[in-house]
Amino acid sequence: MLNFKTLAVSTLALGAVAVTIPAQAAITSSYKVETRIKVADLQTEAGLIKVYNQLLEQAERECASVRAPRLAEQRMAKACAEDLLNDFISSVGNDKLTRMHQEKNTG
Repeated sequence: MLNFKTLAVSTLALGAVAVTIPAQAAITSSYKVETRIKVADLQTEAGLIKVYNQLLEQAERECASVRAPRLAEQRMAKACAEDLLNDFISSVGNDKLTRMHQEKNTG
């Protein structure tokens, strides 16, 4: 049987600071975001890349406006996705995944 970890993210307001409760984060009122990752993927470099990309895609998908014709809306969606991804990474609590995320955001 595969071991899965579910990440649940509750949302509060665009650009809000992450809540420090494990597996929770903030973006609009009662909107909940969940994703499942295989814990075994956190054990290999290839698996970490897979998990990271999954979380990135989920964050972008959840925060994308149906239509974002204005630059301000596009910037809000990007900031939302960045915050949600940070919250996902924090919720996983894996040092290697956290380092990978930091490296991708400092270069």
